[in-house]
Amino acid sequence: MRITTQMLNASMRKAGLPINNVSLLNYINSGSSSPNSLLRALSKKGVNTENKSYEKLKGQAEKLQQSAEEMASEKLFQEARTSGDLQSVYQKAQDLIKNYNSTVKSLKNTSSPLNQGYRQLMKEAYTDGKDALEEIGITMGSDGSLKIDGDKFKASDVDKLEEAL
Repeated sequence: MRITTQMLNASMRKAGLPINNVSLLNYINSGSSSPNSLLRALSKKGVNTENKSYEKLKGQAEKLQQSAEEMASEKLFQEARTSGDLQSVYQKAQDLIKNYNSTVKSLKNTSSPLNQGYRQLMKEAYTDGKDALEEIGITMGSDGSLKIDGDKFKASDVDKLEEAL
């Protein structure tokens, strides 16, 4: 119990609350009725803002995953081969890039070292296929966001697009 009380006191110091040397069990039992309770401190605006950032990041990551799954569909490229029209592939690529950029932006706005690691992994995913992606008109800016050159993309061969994407 002593370690958790010390942890509680450290949290209270960080939250700017007075330290009463009260045990964690006493705080849990008292609930949030005390004006200085740890639960009240955790519900402050800063914590809620951070939670909203993570909720936004989660939604954007789910959209990115969905875009990637749609882009990986063999049916998408088969239809492009048969019709000779790359518009649907181009639209899916634009969606993928938009969702990639939104996710990277959200990762930049969080302070977690884990999220910074995810951002680096996303950058490395581009770097691994950089030559093939640049051939079809997808480049990375200095801020880590992707851009697509529509003319270069639409002038590419379907097989080259499928291989790169």
